[in-house]
Parts: sequence; structure tokens; C-alpha cells
Amino acid sequence: MVAVLNKKAPDYENEMETITAASRDGRILVEEIELTREADNCIQAFSRDKLKQLLYDATANRYCNTNLKFLMDGNMSLRLIFFLHGKEFYRVLQTPFSCTIVN
Repeated sequence: MVAVLNKKAPDYENEMETITAASRDGRILVEEIELTREADNCIQAFSRDKLKQLLYDATANRYCNTNLKFLMDGNMSLRLIFFLHGKEFYRVLQTPFSCTIVN
């Protein structure tokens, strides 16, 4: 499953991260993601908050705009755990996760 998810990651995202573990906990999809040196470069060029937003947006794009969208049918949630230099950097739980944009 991890190999499939990594293949679905857009190129710009894949340079910055590698999915190291993926599982399902009931209706929650869980991904553990190791960030690369590109994440350090992003923090230096922009900010930690900008990097967090980029990471979340790229993951949402992977689930909503590829053939992984079927995983989001129903009332699914998404837990993302990002690691930088072997330590937890950012954790987010989007419940329920939705690909629908509401104005």
C-alpha cells in the first residue's frame, strides 16, 4: 500500500516526502510520512507554517484529484503524521475528510 501511495504523490510533493507507513484504524486512514532535506529548504525559504499548509494541500490533492478519490467515499477521516529528522514535526486529523469545496 505504501508503494502505491508514494506513486500517487505529485512530483513536487514526492521530492519533499516519502510515505513510510500507511494503515487504517476503523474509518481513519493513517499515513506516517518522513520529510526530506527539501522540507528544510522550504522552512528556510518560507516558514514552518507555510510548509505545513503545503504538505496538507499536497496530500489532499493526492486523495481528491487521483484515482485514490474512491477511498474518500463515505465518512472517512485522514490522520497525517509528518516526521523531520526522525522527530514528529506535524500531526493533523481531518475528520471527516472531504474533497468537496464549500463556499
